Amino acid sequence: MKYAFFMLGLTFSPLSFSSEINPDIQHYIAQAETQHLDQSTTWQRLMYANPQGHSEVNYSGYFL
Repeated sequence: MKYAFFMLGLTFSPLSFSSEINPDIQHYIAQAETQHLDQSTTWQRLMYANPQGHSEVNYSGYFL
């Protein structure tokens, strides 16, 4: 029964519309691709973990 409610919840959740990307987000994605931010050392330090799986930046407390 819990499974049925879970599936029903997903049907009406924002996750079911994930194929539709907000135009504002599309703009930022295009800008990041144009500027090759994934190759920037600063951007990598902000967004990605090192080989040990730890990021140099701690985001705790930013998102509540």
